[in-house]
This record gives sequence, structure tokens and C-alpha cells, in this order.
Amino acid sequence: MNERMLRALRRHIESLADPDGTYVVCSRTGERPVPADGLRFRDCLTAREAARLAAQYRTRLRRYDRRLPRYDLTVRQSPGDSPLATTDSDADRPAVTTKA
Repeated sequence: MNERMLRALRRHIESLADPDGTYVVCSRTGERPVPADGLRFRDCLTAREAARLAAQYRTRLRRYDRRLPRYDLTVRQSPGDSPLATTDSDADRPAVTTKA
């Protein structure tokens, strides 16, 4: 397994984290999958980047464990909210959904 790449992706996602902000979740289940579980991001744009990186991480991990659940990652203000984009610069842009 290319553990070095997985660690690098995870560190990058963690470096984007902020104690307050938006979440990356599965739009179907509401779950917050690894590697974005427990993390928040300062704005929707940063959370979108984290979702993209999380999808890459999960795709790489799936090469070694085909049973890894698939998620449609999206950005939400809080775990129970519907997908949204709330920052002024993103007000007219829909939330992104990324296959992971």
C-alpha cells in the first residue's frame, strides 16, 4: 500500500481543518467518513477542497479494501443541515458532491 501517499493526503486534509465551520458529509447517509470524520473547515471553499482530497484518499484506500463503503461527499454547515454554500463568495454556487 502506498501508505506515504495516504498519510500525505490525510495530513493535507487535517491542515485545512478549523475548529469552527462546515463539515464534509455523505449526502445520502449524513455520515462523516474517514479521513474527514470529526473535522470542520473554515468555509465552503476549504470544505470543498477537503471533500475532493477525501475522495482521492478513499479511492486510493479502496484499491486495498474493495469493501470500503462508497459515499457521495458534500459540504454542510452542520451535520443535520442540507447541502449548502453560505459564504458571500459562494452564495450563488451549489454545494459540491464528490464520489468517494
